Amino acid sequence: MGILLGLATALCWGSADLFARFATRRIGTFRTMLYMQMCGFCLLTLVMRPLGDGDICSTARAGGPGSGVSSLGC
Repeated sequence: MGILLGLATALCWGSADLFARFATRRIGTFRTMLYMQMCGFCLLTLVMRPLGDGDICSTARAGGPGSGVSSLGC
C-alpha cells in the first residue's frame, strides 16, 4: 500500500510541476502562484470540512494562513 501511495504522490507532484511550468509561461509567475494557492486552499477546505472534527487549535488557525502568505513572497 505504501508503494502505491508513493507512486501516486510522485505522479501528482510531477504533473503539478508540469502544469505550473506551462501556466507560468502563459500568465506569469505571480498570478500562477496566486491561483495555485487559492486552488489548494479551496480543495483542502472542501476535503477537510467533512473529515475534520471541528476542534482546531488557535495555533493551527494562525499558522495556516501565515504559511500560505509567506510562500507567495518567495
